[in-house]
Amino acid sequence: MLSPSIIDSATVQAYRETEYRVFAEAGFTLRVGQASAELLAAHKRHKTHCSAFLTACNPLSQAFDAASNAERQAALAQELNNQGLVFESGIGQHPSNGWPGEESLLVYGLELE
Repeated sequence: MLSPSIIDSATVQAYRETEYRVFAEAGFTLRVGQASAELLAAHKRHKTHCSAFLTACNPLSQAFDAASNAERQAALAQELNNQGLVFESGIGQHPSNGWPGEESLLVYGLELE
């Protein structure tokens, strides 16, 4: 269950329904509330117990143009590289609501704090 949010409930529901695809060698899809054997295996490979699926696209679900999103996403990847974090590319996309997929990163070893 997600904690209370300032984000409206329809948007939170869309996040829950979204498919979070990871473009690893053996790609896999993450879904909110569903355990993932593939993610567990990836954690073992990367010797970690946690990860985070992140995007810098469309902050707070406000649509931005492709160039702005690409620039923010590149800056995010650079910051993660600067911190020595390991990550794999992915995309978050709702299966049916028409919102464009958002380039994303699965970052290994990134804890909530």
